[in-house]
Amino acid sequence: MNQSNYSEIMQLVKTVIDDPKKFFEEFEKDSVFVLTSAGRKKTAFYKKFINNCENFEINTEPNIGLLDNIFDAIENKPKKIIAYGGGSVIDSAKILSVAISNNIKPSKIITNLLAGRKNVGLVFIPTTYSGSEANNIDVYINQEKKKKSFKNDNFYADAIVNPREKKTTNQKNKIMLADMFFHALESIYSVRANKLARFQCAESIRLLEKFIKDGEDNLFYASILAGSADGASGVSFVHALAYPLQNIYHINHSSAICIIFK
Repeated sequence: MNQSNYSEIMQLVKTVIDDPKKFFEEFEKDSVFVLTSAGRKKTAFYKKFINNCENFEINTEPNIGLLDNIFDAIENKPKKIIAYGGGSVIDSAKILSVAISNNIKPSKIITNLLAGRKNVGLVFIPTTYSGSEANNIDVYINQEKKKKSFKNDNFYADAIVNPREKKTTNQKNKIMLADMFFHALESIYSVRANKLARFQCAESIRLLEKFIKDGEDNLFYASILAGSADGASGVSFVHALAYPLQNIYHINHSSAICIIFK
C-alpha cells in the first residue's frame, strides 16, 4: 500500500462519527444550512438535531438548474452544509460547498470542472447506501438532462455521521442495497483496484451478508467501505449501462442497476 492510499483511509476513519447525539452537542450551528428531502423532515432525527437550521429541499436527483436556484437563494454564506439524506442530497451538498466557497454558480463549476478551494465544511448524514458520503465523486443532471459525474478532492466529507436509523429488509430497501453491493463487486474487479480497495469491498459484502442473514445492522459502515473503494477503483459495466437507462427512462439509480444485472 503506498503512502497516499494509507493517508486517504486514515482521513476517512477520522471523519466517521458513530454517536450523533455527542456530535451535535458539540456542533456549532451558527452559519449552517441543511440540505434534505421533504420526507426526511418528518423523521425523529431531523426534529431532534437539525430542525432549527435554515434548510433547502432536494427531492430529485441533483440537477444544475435547482442547484443554481439554491445558490441564488442563499443570503449569508454558511460555514458548514449538513446533508441529511441519500446520494442526491449528498451530491448536491458537494457541488454547493465548492460553489459557495468560490462564489461561482454550480453550473459554472460543472461547465469548467473547476477545482477551486473549499472553506465551507461538509457534514454528511447518509440515509441510503449510495457510498457518496465516502468519496470525491459527484453525480448530477446537466442542462441536457443527462446524468454525468466528475471527481473533485474538495468533495470529501469533513464528518460522516451515523444517523442510527433502524433499517428493514422491505422491497425498497433491498433495491437500494443493490447499489452498495455493486459498488463493492465492481470495484473488486476494477483494473485500478488496489489491495486496500479489495479489502474494503470484501468487508462491505460481508457486512451486507450479515444483515440479510442475521439482521445485524452495520450497513452504515458497509456503505462507507464500498463508497470509498468506488472512489479509489471505480465501477464497471453495470453502472456504465445503468446511466443511459436512467437517462432514457428516468428511473432511479438502484432500479436501473437491478434491471441491468437481471
